[in-house]
Amino acid sequence: MSSPKLKSIAIVTPDIRGPVRNGGVGTAYAALAEMLAAEGHRVTILFANRWTDEDTKFHHHQKRFWGKGIRLVSLPEPKVRLVGPDPARLSYAVYLYLKENRFDIVHFPDLFGLGYFSLLAKKQGIAFSKTLLTVMLHGPSSWHKEGNRESLSAPSARLVAVLERKSVEWADVLVAPSRYALSWAKKNKWKLPASKFVHPCPYFQKESKPKTSESGEFTKIVFFGRLETRKGIEVFCDAIRSLPKNVLANRKVVFLGSYGTIQKMDAEVYLKRATRNWPRKPQVISNLGQEEALKYLRSNQALVVIPSRSETFGYTTFECISSSIPMIASNIPAFRELIAKKHHKTVLFELKVSALRKKIEEALKDGVSPATLAIDHEVNRKFWIRFHRQAVKKAPVKSRAVFKRTELKAFSSNGLKILLDGKHLLEAELLISARKPSRKPRKKSIEHSGAYLSRAWKADKAKRVSESLLTNPKRTDWFARR
Repeated sequence: MSSPKLKSIAIVTPDIRGPVRNGGVGTAYAALAEMLAAEGHRVTILFANRWTDEDTKFHHHQKRFWGKGIRLVSLPEPKVRLVGPDPARLSYAVYLYLKENRFDIVHFPDLFGLGYFSLLAKKQGIAFSKTLLTVMLHGPSSWHKEGNRESLSAPSARLVAVLERKSVEWADVLVAPSRYALSWAKKNKWKLPASKFVHPCPYFQKESKPKTSESGEFTKIVFFGRLETRKGIEVFCDAIRSLPKNVLANRKVVFLGSYGTIQKMDAEVYLKRATRNWPRKPQVISNLGQEEALKYLRSNQALVVIPSRSETFGYTTFECISSSIPMIASNIPAFRELIAKKHHKTVLFELKVSALRKKIEEALKDGVSPATLAIDHEVNRKFWIRFHRQAVKKAPVKSRAVFKRTELKAFSSNGLKILLDGKHLLEAELLISARKPSRKPRKKSIEHSGAYLSRAWKADKAKRVSESLLTNPKRTDWFARR
């Protein structure tokens, strides 16, 4: 008989280390899954990135996780045909899976609002009354776009922003990896749940520290991170261009990261333009996974530069520190929280071209000692283990909403029975007192019909429609059909 302290835990994520090569959310959740499985908890990772037949490569990842006591499941295709915008369909498919597979604790990222419909169901009192639903404020799409100087003008972007904001608001427990992440949400007037805390993400402990160079004899200057505006690539290029020619004479500049967008253009195009007058052509390495990238940095005399404009945690910085790789990084709030205070002066620089150029010259001349983390791995591990042992006891259970029988109306949409009262979406099987659907054909509300939504979507009216449907759904039969 299993211990009552052991839990059944689901981690819902569009990103997990293995099927996805790089990503902070995937790294954090992979570490959390292994940490919990080692304690005996029953852990399931729901990979909510697709619902297709699991190919041979995915089975390979499943076997690898299963060897550590973790179930890796690809989100199955729902039995009902879902219509509507992709982000909403994905979130609803996640809800259908979790409703049929009971867990004590479910972890959602804020990204894409994958937990939206599950959290809405609990808020309305129709599901998950005995399940703790947590959301990690790791970096919503609106934060990413702000860091990349992009707008939320596209209808799909606005819809995702609604899903993410409401997921954070309705969470039983909100987890932020840094004080900065929480302050950003408050600054942008997000409503936050009463139960919330700040603590660094789970992370893997390196078994041994590789031998690294602390001298100034670096042969490579490496920009490490996704090649996009938020990562500070423009400041880096300007700083390299301003360095004296003799500094770069025997050194190669390397861009290590996957391609993104910079100044509304593909990063590959931007780099060709930005580096065309450099005395030596830089090298771009965009096809390495996380471990491969770290192996490259360990095996070369590399000075790593991480000039991010904004981060909520900063896994690239963390990986360099935990692997004792010499690095310098921008002086932003998340990095100040992550790096031990005694290293701030030697490692951090102000995000200005002149400050970065000076820091690079100092590092090349005098060397840079590998930094240390502000929090010990064992302290971090014990915190997360303790949280999951005690979480369900303190879980805030949202009570079922009370409805008057006369207010309820029922109808059937191609076999999927739905109840609504003008404010809430309820599934018919959960309300015994509901009236039977009338056989008389019901007139469709033009304002909330599937056809109207489709036209509004194309006509760039999605903001008003998506917000009215998702936050106060009056007519949702457009969404789930056989």
